[in-house]
Amino acid sequence: MKRSPYFLFAVALATASLSAAPALATDEVPAPPDPPASVTPTPPATGGFGACKDTSKPTSRISTSSSSAGRSRVVRGTASDRGCGASGRGSVARVRISVLRKSGKRCQFMSSNGRLGQAKSCSSATWLKAKGGSRWSFALPRSLRQGSYTIRVAALDSAGNVGSQKSMRVRVR
Repeated sequence: MKRSPYFLFAVALATASLSAAPALATDEVPAPPDPPASVTPTPPATGGFGACKDTSKPTSRISTSSSSAGRSRVVRGTASDRGCGASGRGSVARVRISVLRKSGKRCQFMSSNGRLGQAKSCSSATWLKAKGGSRWSFALPRSLRQGSYTIRVAALDSAGNVGSQKSMRVRVR
């Protein structure tokens, strides 16, 4: 019986591939190979394992008007993060807020108990945590006396990037 050259080639190829690969005696699936040493794990919010490093800063916005914040004593806003990777979206970890009152060339910052502290350098702010993330709010305490205040807001993303500060002047009545 005469065989075609294609048949002989197929038999030779099948024999070579079977002999080159060892047979598995069990039904276990082999573990995936370890990643190369040059790839470092990154947090999941940055696009996965070694996909990219999130260096983009989040942005924040104050949506409450200054007159409304002065009357209702609630400041609201939004924050977002571009992130990196295929989806192009990061995640806002938290929003921080600083409430200060000018006292000459120095500033008094509101502390977590809702009171103004001793006057100190305006560059050494006291930051408080706003409620929420991408949609945030902060209630000014009722005990805050009348006057003019500056409210600063900055967002932080899950990769540790800090966004630029946004500020607004509020007149509490």
